Amino acid sequence: MKIGILTYHRAKNYGAYLQAYGLCSRLNEEKDITAEIIDFHMKKEVSAYKIDTSVKFRIRHFEKYFFLKKLHKIFENSLKYLPLSQEYCCSDDVEDLRKLVQGKYDVIIVGSDEVWKTDGIRSFPNPYWLEGDMGCDKMSYAASSRSDLTSMSPDQRNKIRRYLNDFSCISVRDQMTQKQLAEVMGSEKEIFIHPDPSFFCHYSVDKEKGRQLLKEKGIFDLRKKIAVVMTENDEVAEVIRKEFADEYLLVSVFHWHKTYINIPELSPFDWLNVLVCSDFLFTSYFHATCFAIVYNIQFLAFGTKIKSSKLLDVLSASGNDDRFVMVEDELFRDGVLREKFDAVERVRDSQEFCQYCQGKFEEFLRGLYENCKKRKI
Repeated sequence: MKIGILTYHRAKNYGAYLQAYGLCSRLNEEKDITAEIIDFHMKKEVSAYKIDTSVKFRIRHFEKYFFLKKLHKIFENSLKYLPLSQEYCCSDDVEDLRKLVQGKYDVIIVGSDEVWKTDGIRSFPNPYWLEGDMGCDKMSYAASSRSDLTSMSPDQRNKIRRYLNDFSCISVRDQMTQKQLAEVMGSEKEIFIHPDPSFFCHYSVDKEKGRQLLKEKGIFDLRKKIAVVMTENDEVAEVIRKEFADEYLLVSVFHWHKTYINIPELSPFDWLNVLVCSDFLFTSYFHATCFAIVYNIQFLAFGTKIKSSKLLDVLSASGNDDRFVMVEDELFRDGVLREKFDAVERVRDSQEFCQYCQGKFEEFLRGLYENCKKRKI
């Protein structure tokens, strides 16, 4: 069975890269499956990820500019480690995607990640909804939206209904996406919840390599504890600095923050090694939270009122509700961050939850095989 995965593998984002790698790698462990990532992305995505190269930005934010430049370069260099299709296409047109995939796959799986976000940089409709005949079966795996689908126009909702009725299986990764798609689809399709690939893919992690990477980046004395910080919010980073700079070496990855040790030159796999060798993780990111759960890393996760549903979902499912900090309601109250930090000193064993996630993925695989048998693939 030849499977093509359509996802955000070219996004300048550690989680997007590793979830694509994880799903493809796990599928390729099956003796009857050959999977690859369809090397497609949109022009809108390229534009959105461009670094501001204006003289004004480079002068006012020269440290941040060079940080971003190095970060983008490492992501470009890391593409060679992904199992990509031989042909590549960058387009906003679903017809170009159709030409790219026609006759090459038995099944296309859309997902994981926020592939059905309707109000993001890729807008709606876009090729990730697989409009029309792709010459193969269509499925989704752990897709997410994080958009208010119920507020869309009747015409847009009808398009979603029409697109997804062509899917033999609709799998999402969070309750909000399931609920909103169910309201759009009615009783026409069952919508399943399955875990993100980060919970069942066997990534190769190495704590010692992570420590060596930190030394290579200039952190020579590792006797002091390391806290990795991954947040786009400068105010959150400043609260963490004021509270923990005396106890921890604060290392910022993915975003540049003043007074932090900023490390941009980490490939996605190096980033994962640095996470597992750290003593604590402060993060606003979904996949960093997922990996912290998998590898039993001490962590706190920060969310906002408009950007917390997927975090709350995975924290609740894994029994880590107490590790969540609502930025607007809690973070800036005196003593709250320290109180949250002290309450989560004990690492929870994630083995049982990861076994559950593995079982859910195997449930998806059984459905995949059964569907292909019906279609005589």
